[in-house]
Amino acid sequence: MTDVKIFYEVVDGDEVETVRGDSIRLPYTDASFGMHADCDTWGRVVGWTVTHLLSGAPVGTGRTRDAAFAAAVAYVEQNKPHLASMFANAAQARVLLEHLQRKAEAR
Repeated sequence: MTDVKIFYEVVDGDEVETVRGDSIRLPYTDASFGMHADCDTWGRVVGWTVTHLLSGAPVGTGRTRDAAFAAAVAYVEQNKPHLASMFANAAQARVLLEHLQRKAEAR
C-alpha cells in the first residue's frame, strides 16, 4: 500500500493549489502531513515539499525527499511549543484565502 497517493491543497502565495503526494508522519506531532514533488514547466522534479494537510502550510522543503523530510522534522522540533497555535492560525488563513478566491472567481 505504499504506492497510494493522496490529493490535498497547498497554500502557494496568494492561491490554493491542489497537489498529489504521499501521506507522511512526522515525529513529535500527531498532525497529518503530505509530501509532494515540485516540478518545473517540463515536469522534471526540482524539489520536494512537506505540507501540513489541514492548513496547507509548507513546513519543509528540499532538493530530495530526505532533505524535505529532515527540514520538516527540524521545523516541528524548533516550533514544538507553538505548533498547535501556528497550525490553527494557518488553517484560519487558508479558509479566508479560499473564500477570497471563490469570491474573485464569481466575479
